[in-house]
This record gives sequence, C-alpha cells and structure tokens, in this order.
Amino acid sequence: MARDRDTPNPFRFPSALVRRARRRLRNRLAAHWNDRAATWMTRAEERAARRRLRRAERLLRRAIKVTTSERTRRHFYLNLSLLLQQRHELSLRGDPLEAGEAVTAARRALAGLSTEEEWWCAALCTLADALLLVHTTGTGTEAQLEEAVHCMVRAVADAPRGSDELPALIVRLGNALERSADSGTDIEALDRAFDAARRAVAEAPGEARSMARFALAEALCSVASAADWTAALDEGIEIYRDIAPEFSPDSGVLHALGTALLLRDEAENDPEAVAEGLRVLREAVSVTVPGSTQQHAVEQDLAAALHTSYEHNGNSAFLDEAITLLRTTVDATPSGEPVLTLRRLRLAIALDARATRTGEPDDAREALDLLTRALADSVAEEDDEEHASVLLALANTLLTLGELTGEPGLVPKAISYLRTAAQTATGTLLQVRIYSSLVLQRCLP
Repeated sequence: MARDRDTPNPFRFPSALVRRARRRLRNRLAAHWNDRAATWMTRAEERAARRRLRRAERLLRRAIKVTTSERTRRHFYLNLSLLLQQRHELSLRGDPLEAGEAVTAARRALAGLSTEEEWWCAALCTLADALLLVHTTGTGTEAQLEEAVHCMVRAVADAPRGSDELPALIVRLGNALERSADSGTDIEALDRAFDAARRAVAEAPGEARSMARFALAEALCSVASAADWTAALDEGIEIYRDIAPEFSPDSGVLHALGTALLLRDEAENDPEAVAEGLRVLREAVSVTVPGSTQQHAVEQDLAAALHTSYEHNGNSAFLDEAITLLRTTVDATPSGEPVLTLRRLRLAIALDARATRTGEPDDAREALDLLTRALADSVAEEDDEEHASVLLALANTLLTLGELTGEPGLVPKAISYLRTAAQTATGTLLQVRIYSSLVLQRCLP
C-alpha cells in the first residue's frame, strides 16, 4: 500500500540532524587522519624516511579537504607546513618548490586566525621558519627575509610575558636577525627589531624574566658576531654578567659569557677580554658535572681559546693546556659519535703546532694517527667540508713530519691530499686554495 506523500516517514531522520551527523563524522575522520599523519611524522623523524613523510602529507591533505571546521583546517595547515619543512630538512638537495609549499600552508594557517588563539605565536614562528627555509634554497627574496623577521618580532611582542615559550621565541628572533645580518641588513634595523625583545624581557615576571634575559643575551651576541655590531656584543656581555649569580652553580651562563668575551677580543683585539674569558671558561669547567657532555663542550671551547691565545702570544703553557683538554675529550667520546671526528681533528692540529714548536716528531706522529682515523670517519659521514678539513690537516702534518725526520715520500703524499681537498670542498673552496698555496710553498726549494 502506497504511503501518502504528506505523511511523515518515521524511519527518516530530519535533514538538519543528518547534516549535523555528517559534519561530526567528517570532523572525526579529519581528526583521525591528522593523528595518523602525526604518527607517520614521528616515525619519519626517528628513521629519517621521506617516504613516511609523503604518507603523512597525503593523510593531512585528506584531513584538510574533509573537515568542516575552519579553525581545525587552519591547525591542519600548520601541521602541513611543519611536515613540509621537516621533509625538506631530510632531503640531501633542498627542493625550493617544497619550501614554497611550506610557506603557502603556513600563510593559510594564519589567514583569519585570531591573535587570542593559543597557537597564534606558533603559527607566526612556523611561517618565519618556512620563509627562512626558502631563503636557504637561494630562491628567497629580501622581502621574504624581512617578513620572517617581522613574524618573529610579532611573535615575541604577542607572547604572554610569563610564558615558558618567551625565551625560545627570543632565540628564534635572534636566528632570524642573524640571517638578516648576513644579508646586509643595517644595524639600526636590527636594533629596532630587538626592541620588541627588550620590552618583553622588561615586562616578564620573576624567574621567567631571568630566562628571557639569558635568551636575549644569546640572541644579541649571535647577531653581533654576524653584523660586527660591537654595542650588541657589549650589551649581551653585561646581561650575562648580571644574571650569572642567579644561575649559579649552573655553568651555562659562564660558558656563554666566556665565549662572548672571546668574541669581543676578535672584534676589538682586547687582551683583558681574553684573560677574563679564559678565567670564566675555566670556572665553567670546574662547576660542571665531571665527565658530562656539557663539561666536554666547555672544555672544547676553552681549548680553542687557549690555542688561539698561544698563536697570538706564543705562550707554550696555553698550547700544552689545550692539548690536555682536547685529549681528555677525545678519550671520553665513544667510538662512532659524529663529534669524534672534529675532536680528533682539533687535537691533531694542536699536536702538529707543538711538534713545529719543539721539533719533536712524536707529537706529529700522534697527530698523523689521529687524522688517519678521522679521515676514515669523515668518509663514512659524507661531510665534504669536514673531509676537506681533515685532508688539509693531514697534508700539513705530513709536511711537518717530513721536515722533522727527513722521511722520503711524505711531500708527494701531502700534495695528493691537498689536491683531493680542493676537489672535495664546496663552501670554502677559496679558503682551501689559499691554504693549499701556503702549504705548497713549504714544498718548494
């Protein structure tokens, strides 16, 4: 029997309920795909697998397409930008198109986003990072670099003053400004950008203010080094000195202060800054947990400063102390650690310098042994710059050993290493050629 068209169907839901149920289903499905994408992103980070990130990207794009919530869609676009940046960093050859897509996704995440949204600052940082990523590919513009700096200035200015995120935001602002300084931005513009960080630090309460001041000093010193900006370096040093008692006995501030003082010596040739920097770094070593990673890091910087001081004033005690520190860190570094190659290289260079000074070939032989092992490690790690540096040090040590012992065949081997270094190096090719010509002069009658 046919049912009257005007009679309600008891088995049919009202259309409003159906639409609401469909929206709820679509949003749940989008959230599920977003969660699965996050899982694939985590696995990709652990295994460095771009294939997994491509899988995560497909899931995220699906989630963006089906969700009916604009707020959720913006959040998904933010995740997509982060994913594309992660995939770009895993790539051996950065893809400018991929970096550009990361910028587009970040802009869509920010479009219409309220400044009251809890992830407003995160979205600004993501856009800034994407813009800087484009700049690293060589396809970015000065306008994009300025926009990245503006995003970080805005993020610092809008961050809650008691937020734990404020120090990290100030450091990231410093990174953006350092990139801007490398591109020739004038100091006045850099100073104006730092005003937002200075205001945020001044308004931060209690312990949050101390951490924010530490971050501000770190950012000032990094940008000062890139821009030859002495006033910023002095400001950073004064902040470090002021907050050091608040962080005692933590060695982090002392380490940063000592490094900044040595930067002042490079900028102004200030012997007093060197003396204070060495004293502060020694104090940092003494208060750090013995055998810890932090202690080895401070020892490496102290050894580098001592070696540089030896080159300036010829004080052999500085070089001996540097060698002792470097040998300690090399012995404490487990085999297979990527940093072991660099530490062996630094110790070998110091040993070669002492062999040249004393005329004792034993130091040169120890340096040669260290560099031979470092060479094998640098080949395995596929780091062209580090590999070229090891080859240069090998050539120099062979020449030193040849001069001290008169052993035949060392000079031709040194020249062979130099030629390989010139072919291997990329970013520092001119430096390699200059250094090679200086070393080769030792081979000529």
